[in-house]
Amino acid sequence: LETYVKLLKEAPNSPEGLQVRFHTHANENLETSLESITNFKKLAIRYYNGTRNRKDGFLKKILQAKTQLEIFDLYGLVTSSSSFAHNIHLTYKDYEILSGRKASSCHCPTSNLFLGSGFFDIKNHIARNVSFGIGTDVGGGTSFSLVNTLGEVYKVGMIGSLATMQSNEVPMWPNETDKSYYFPVKEAYHLSPLKHWFLLTLGGAQSLGLEQHVGNFATGKEADFVVLDWTASSVLRDRIKRIGANQRRGIRKLEETLFAIQTLAQDNIVKATYVMGKCQYLRHD
Repeated sequence: LETYVKLLKEAPNSPEGLQVRFHTHANENLETSLESITNFKKLAIRYYNGTRNRKDGFLKKILQAKTQLEIFDLYGLVTSSSSFAHNIHLTYKDYEILSGRKASSCHCPTSNLFLGSGFFDIKNHIARNVSFGIGTDVGGGTSFSLVNTLGEVYKVGMIGSLATMQSNEVPMWPNETDKSYYFPVKEAYHLSPLKHWFLLTLGGAQSLGLEQHVGNFATGKEADFVVLDWTASSVLRDRIKRIGANQRRGIRKLEETLFAIQTLAQDNIVKATYVMGKCQYLRHD
């Protein structure tokens, strides 16, 4: 951290981001150092949070806080530039902090499903005004592809259509009486294909505070994008042909096409990758 602080002070084009792996591997000295860095220069801070709902003695005994997120907040690390990966097990208090600080979450479904961590609560995020984007977290996930990840976002949302994910409010701590530290009821929430792809593009950029630079093709933004070729997959190609044969029109056709891509696409759907307007990858058929 000393080296990083020195870099921030001396290099005019120093990095603008900092990722903290797990809070409970840290100590108070580290948190104080992070606070000083954040205060010195507005940084995009990325954290892991809310991947478990069991009692954590470190949190309560050492810092007298009941949730991981409260500890981050105590040190001024929950800001509009903060994004928290996973955020599966959030109390009412956590949602209040995230919304009040305008911080965001990152939904990483393949990782959460693979590790059995739990289900991201899309409905409560929307209801409690907490923005979120989509992530792969390939350290625990199963794919680099954000397109494939969208298919998993859909599945997580559909699970609750069969049964409520969490049917009752659950206290975070035994004998907890303060409702702020209860986990709210968790239910299914189905997003439209258009909303899925928004989260993958401009919505994701907004959740990271990068919407002025990337997220769509507005004039002046960085031209970072991929070109998708849905004809590269025979299954996907046939499915989209049937959408046309069914005489779908307008938004309905667009939604069904996007839904087919996010659920049936394979890695070979990527035709080209552009960074700052320059082609960095081109598939040669």
